[in-house]
Amino acid sequence: MKSELRLMFQQKQVQEVGVINGFCYPYARLLLDKLLALKQESRLYEENSGAYTDVCNSVLSAIQEQVNLSSPINDIELDNFIKSVQEFLAIFESGEH
Repeated sequence: MKSELRLMFQQKQVQEVGVINGFCYPYARLLLDKLLALKQESRLYEENSGAYTDVCNSVLSAIQEQVNLSSPINDIELDNFIKSVQEFLAIFESGEH
């Protein structure tokens, strides 16, 4: 129940917060959180083919549009992608310029 309330609050934030040149921090943050959850749950890849799952592809694509990074094609690139997104979003979390 607590996680559902958190998600509802975050979704409400997405709706209330403005957009900066097509970038929306709460939306990007939700996408990153979902990507991290997929990774933790081992739901990034299809069991048989090793390709990204549909939901993983969708999340990666949406994050890519938000932060303008190339989509990762392997585990090493995925880890670097996540670190880059986290660093970029930290700018808005800490007020760094």
